[in-house]
Formats: sequence, C-alpha cells, structure tokens
Amino acid sequence: MMNYNAMLSGLRDLVDNPTPRVPVLLCLDTSGSMMGAPIHELNLGVQQYMAEMKSDDLTRCSAETAVVSFDDSADCVADFDTADRLQVPEMEAGGMTCMGEGLSLGLYLLEKRKAQYKATGVDYYQPILVVMSDGHPQWRPKGVGGNNGAHP
Repeated sequence: MMNYNAMLSGLRDLVDNPTPRVPVLLCLDTSGSMMGAPIHELNLGVQQYMAEMKSDDLTRCSAETAVVSFDDSADCVADFDTADRLQVPEMEAGGMTCMGEGLSLGLYLLEKRKAQYKATGVDYYQPILVVMSDGHPQWRPKGVGGNNGAHP
C-alpha cells in the first residue's frame, strides 16, 4: 500500500526548494572481499562525503544523495535526500559481489529521481553515479568453491 502522506511530503520538499538539483547515487560494494580495512575505509569515505556535502550551503540545498549497497543482492539503504537530512547506516561486509545488480538499481533510481524532478518542474543537473569498490569480481569464504578465499 502506498503511503500518500510520505509521497506528498517528498513532493512538497521538491517544490519548496527552488534550487536546481543534482542527484547523486553512491553505489557501495559491501561484499566479503571488503572485510577489514576496505569496509572501514569505505565507511570513512562515506562519512567524509557527507561532511563535505553539509559544509557548503549551496551543495546542502542542491545535492540529493541516495545510497545503494551491493553484496549477494542490491539494496537501497538510503533514499534521495539532502545531506543535512540523509541517514546513511554503517556498512558491513559479507557475501558475493553482485555489482551488476547494484549498478542496475542505482541507474534505475537515478532515472526515477529525474522523472520526479520533471513532474514537479524542478530544474536539475546531470546525475552523478559514484561506485566505491575494491574491484574484486567475486569472493567466497575460505573452503567454499575453488578459490579458497583468495581473489581471482
């Protein structure tokens, strides 16, 4: 069932702010190969990104960020919002690397956001897609499959 109050609130936010927008999608690798230092660095990178977005008045009003994580599947973990209101959970690593699903979901969400801007008459800039990954295509726990936990 659709939550009309939430939908109307979101549309009101789009219309009440006259600043042209730029939708930003962070697509984050949370697969098992990111365990340890890589996931820690990814979380620090997201925190730094959020701090930078909050530090500039124009960016705070115009950049709307959403976050997709991908491991065994892709999930939208934070929907589009401005940096002063966006709540991004701390990422944890585990599972396989389904980057294609993450990218597909991210591109879908960017297209959907552009359609919302068009429907409400909000000007916008080209969307930005940021991918943060260690670049390893798959990961398996030690003893599962053929790579004994090593990267291919």
